[in-house]
Amino acid sequence: MPTERPNPTLTHTHCTTYEHPPAGLTVWRAAENMNQFIFAQPQRVAGARVAELGAGLGITSILLEKMGCCRRVLATDGCPDTVALFEKNMRDNACDGAVLVAKELMWGEGAEEEEDIGAYDVILASDVIYEKEAILPLLKSMEVGTTTADVMHHTPCTMRHHPH
Repeated sequence: MPTERPNPTLTHTHCTTYEHPPAGLTVWRAAENMNQFIFAQPQRVAGARVAELGAGLGITSILLEKMGCCRRVLATDGCPDTVALFEKNMRDNACDGAVLVAKELMWGEGAEEEEDIGAYDVILASDVIYEKEAILPLLKSMEVGTTTADVMHHTPCTMRHHPH
């Protein structure tokens, strides 16, 4: 009979200083769904090097580090304010900086090679497309990571309806 793993308790700070904060400065439902998926199926990432694109506040990457099942987790986001808040969340959750690293990354601009995204086994993205102009840069970044056969893309999303 398998032993029960305790649910990790994660804390996070979200943005309160913007009237209309960038999308990455809040936790979206799809990130919560991604966490439930990963927690229920840790074998999907066991021993893996994981890169998260559009990590936002980092709850998924922090969960991966807390579960202790990944060799390395690279959490990326294109907004410097978001990366700074994510780094605060890492400190608040006492994350191991040798396992979990946060970096600023603008999709499709070539920095994927510098960060060696292609060396990662799993690429995660959760609810990261809000404008159609972001699709091609995201795909370009993901393409860099698909040089190995083991790469998985999990992209749950939340449908939003905007009046304009």
